[in-house]
Amino acid sequence: MRVRSGKKAVHWFKEAVKQGDPDAQVELADLYYFGEGVRKDYKAAARLYRIAAKAGDSYAQYFLGCIYFRGLGMRTNYKAALKWYTEAARKGDKDSQYYLGDMYSEGLGVKKSNRTAVKWYALAAKQGDPEAQVSLGYALFYSEGIKRNRSEALKWYRKAAWQGNEHAQSNIGLCYKWGDAVKKNYRIALSWFRKAAANGNINAQFLIGEAYFDGQGVRKDLKEAVKCFRKAALKGHALAQVYLGMCYHNGDGIKQDFKKSVKWYRLAAQQNDEEAQYFLGMCYRDGEGTRKSKRLAKLWFRKAIDNGESRAKKALVKLEIT
Repeated sequence: MRVRSGKKAVHWFKEAVKQGDPDAQVELADLYYFGEGVRKDYKAAARLYRIAAKAGDSYAQYFLGCIYFRGLGMRTNYKAALKWYTEAARKGDKDSQYYLGDMYSEGLGVKKSNRTAVKWYALAAKQGDPEAQVSLGYALFYSEGIKRNRSEALKWYRKAAWQGNEHAQSNIGLCYKWGDAVKKNYRIALSWFRKAAANGNINAQFLIGEAYFDGQGVRKDLKEAVKCFRKAALKGHALAQVYLGMCYHNGDGIKQDFKKSVKWYRLAAQQNDEEAQYFLGMCYRDGEGTRKSKRLAKLWFRKAIDNGESRAKKALVKLEIT
């Protein structure tokens, strides 16, 4: 980012733009884009970036792509974003290469192509972009239509993890937890989950709780598991909310409390978690933590069935014949 702040900067860049200074066009566009010394104005920024982008400035091409991609000051236009990201990416801009990878991966403004996505992720990853390294690793693990290579995937996760990327750290932990590309080792998995959680990864926080809950890589400690589940649940992690609800329901690591169990099941169920929907249906069926309601039990069982929860189907059949 080459933005300079201050109202004086805005004045001088405007004067320079009038005199046809191409660098000033980009500098002034930055001020409008970031709201430095002037009110944010994405339309004005886009107008100035466009002039520089057409002249071949890769920095301007990237930011113009961002404006189109995010719909800043205008409607989202993936095709226009793709055009400008491609222009910048071909000049070696790693951020544009990374976003192109995402667009091809998701099929945004272009036909979905995992092969092309990997190509762009790889170019950005080789330039040291940690997000691209994670995405490349993930693609090499799971994407259809390409040759999968788990050892290569793990290599890219490690490169990103060494830069402190929380997602890479969590993914390496999962590799050790499941024995993917490495020998299964719960202790090493837990150490990576701790690194990721320290960097703010909510899923890793849940996984630490799961390790304490199951006694994997650490001595089983239900109280510690509840603490970890609560931290992740409070940040909206659906599976942590389910586990916390289960702990309250069964009295695992905390005093049994059916009402609090229902509270956490409901929060996860509202996020469309099928297991939570099933458990919430059971609570309504049995009147645990809430009033009995055959109608609401059926409602939540049906939601769970729609999301693939087989136990809910059996529970619904039994409920309908009673």
